[in-house]
Amino acid sequence: MWCCDWYHTCPDEKVLYFNIEILKCVVFAGAKKLFDLDYSLLTIDLYLPYAYNFNMPRIDNEKFYATAIEKHGKSPKGVHWNSAHSQEKRFEVIFSCIDDENFSLVDAGCGFGDLYAYLQKNEIPFTSYTGLDVSPSMVKIARENTGCEIIECDITRDVLPKADYYICSGSMNILTRFATFLFIRNCYESCTKGFVFNLLMGKDDSLVYNHFYPDELQELFAELGAKVLIKKDYLKHDFTVFLQKTDT
Repeated sequence: MWCCDWYHTCPDEKVLYFNIEILKCVVFAGAKKLFDLDYSLLTIDLYLPYAYNFNMPRIDNEKFYATAIEKHGKSPKGVHWNSAHSQEKRFEVIFSCIDDENFSLVDAGCGFGDLYAYLQKNEIPFTSYTGLDVSPSMVKIARENTGCEIIECDITRDVLPKADYYICSGSMNILTRFATFLFIRNCYESCTKGFVFNLLMGKDDSLVYNHFYPDELQELFAELGAKVLIKKDYLKHDFTVFLQKTDT
């Protein structure tokens, strides 16, 4: 079983995961439109080079999104969601977890900065918004769209800014499992009140997308010492987690 504690992951498990990722690339035969995501733009060159590093996305992140932006523009489909409705539903569930106001937040994997627009539209009281993204294209667009501080960084490994809450919607969908653990850990350790994120729910057998069942994350949550709230049944194949700091 893959170990949630990345500091103590044994070499054999790393080799096993490495081989699984290569195998996925070798047997690539295309993918269908599932899980409320857009598979239509996927090609093998997007992810083949990334099979050789378990701490990277499953595919080329910049090409993955740049191709979608070229085809769909600055829209939910431009970040590989199928509709504005599903994107906003995820935002709605995220903020249903936070019983607070006048808080600072970091949008981890901010994309176009759509979460900032949602905050403004729904008059959610917050004191500051900072966006993080690994994609230079996304960073440029988010800065234009929000006028806020948008930082280009690797969330899995870089030192992150402090904020009351970290929020992530969809940004772990093409990470490897190992990178997902790093992402969750770093965001949780960088917030003072809590981290809210969503993931695709299901068996992790996709060639491209990252899936979990909530139970597979319990060991990590226990290690972090977080108070855990999990929400399901709002969209098919999706779940939201609120990791609340126990000293708040």
